[in-house]
Amino acid sequence: MASPDFSEWTVREVADRQAIAHVICQLARGIDRRDNELIDACFHEDATDDHGIFKGTARAFSEWVMVQLA
Repeated sequence: MASPDFSEWTVREVADRQAIAHVICQLARGIDRRDNELIDACFHEDATDDHGIFKGTARAFSEWVMVQLA
């Protein structure tokens, strides 16, 4: 895989990537802490999630994760 040409990125692209990375870290933190509210805050209200073994609404995903971690 070729390396991206970072010199072509705009400030907006860098900010967008940082925002995405922040949400990914927040999701991981919510799962690590078993915090449904933190997990739910990572998704839009009408979001769906597909983790392969789980497919459904984002809210149902956060509930499912808690059961799996119990």
